[in-house]
Amino acid sequence: SRLMALLQTPPEGTSKTDWLLQRAQASLLSGKARPGIADVEAAFSGDPGIGLDRYEDALAILFDLQTIGRHAEAEGFFSRLQKLKLNAQQRRELWFWRAESAKALKKPEDAAMMYLRSATALGPFAMDPWAQTARFNAAESLEEAGLLLDAKNLYTALLSVTDEPGRAALLRYKLQQIKIKSSNR
Repeated sequence: SRLMALLQTPPEGTSKTDWLLQRAQASLLSGKARPGIADVEAAFSGDPGIGLDRYEDALAILFDLQTIGRHAEAEGFFSRLQKLKLNAQQRRELWFWRAESAKALKKPEDAAMMYLRSATALGPFAMDPWAQTARFNAAESLEEAGLLLDAKNLYTALLSVTDEPGRAALLRYKLQQIKIKSSNR
């Protein structure tokens, strides 16, 4: 990462944006968050900047930001990626990863909203495994925010569609916990 930081121009055959993303990743993984974040910012702001052609590369670096606990910065870059013309699956994934950062930033209501947007990105009644996971995480976030009735409704809906005994047991446990919390209010 020290060597890469010294090189201000990209190697021959590498675009400036690709080079900035590579430098950012090397910096982040070597424990140098500030220069890594600066390179991510430059990649997003540059010409041509981050487009659909570099979406997956940018996403990988934002995961690195989350891994090192820089959720506020990751969330800012995720919201900028959201402005691209993404397909429904990409929007779905992006909402989920944004929710993960909101959850880490102790913003449970924001996290719940983003998880629900992820769950419903392919349709309001989607209940495939991704949608179920997003709904479950939304319910946990709602529970953390004290919105127990909303959390209960989500857990109940999930219980009605699950076929897995272990998952059903977990959902019944969560519903029992909400019942206890509600009676202690």
